[in-house]
Amino acid sequence: MPPEYDKALLNQRVAALLPCSDAISLPFLFAYLSTQEVTDYVKARVNTLMQPNLSIGDLRSMPVSVPPIRQQAKIVELLSELAAETQRLESIYQQKLTALDELKKSLLHQAFSGQL
Repeated sequence: MPPEYDKALLNQRVAALLPCSDAISLPFLFAYLSTQEVTDYVKARVNTLMQPNLSIGDLRSMPVSVPPIRQQAKIVELLSELAAETQRLESIYQQKLTALDELKKSLLHQAFSGQL
């Protein structure tokens, strides 16, 4: 067992992905495994009897697009920027929803108290 597992207990139906660090970066691999392409691959092959299960064979044969390390870094950087922008926009959206809710409450209060 690799030292990185540091006393981890691995049970059946658990697999570790150990990428070759000079070929693929961990942030890129994480991003790739989060794509719809991978989700579709897994859903098409999962054994759904009692507990969903992907075979080791299917996991080993899963295609992984691996661009050069420099391009991987650029992709990860772009994804990080997009995630930050998405969070910023979500925050603005939530603020606007809160402001609209307060406006609605204020208008209803004014309407029912005869101030309109």
